[in-house]
Amino acid sequence: MSATGVARSQPEHARCIYHGAGRNIGAPACSAWPRTASDVVLNGSSDRAACDKVAKEAETLGAKTLVVMGRRRQAEDCKKIADTAIKQFGAATLLVNNAALRPTSRFSR
Repeated sequence: MSATGVARSQPEHARCIYHGAGRNIGAPACSAWPRTASDVVLNGSSDRAACDKVAKEAETLGAKTLVVMGRRRQAEDCKKIADTAIKQFGAATLLVNNAALRPTSRFSR
């Protein structure tokens, strides 16, 4: 257990890519992530301002953050997200896939 009471199974200096970080459950979960990870790459597909807001919240907890927009179902976007994380932080040791299907939009969109 860490000092925050969170079980730690990852390295002390974790680097996380967090898909679906901008809205709904992803926003509060990602903004709290710095309690267990040191660097967070936030990924969203449509709302950059929401991701930037979550990034600022995570930074107040001591995280280094980076926002990379892209759609997780697009191979070239996934490569861009991973390549950017590795370039910025040297590695990605954790991956959180929190991206959701929206009932208000078509899955194929």
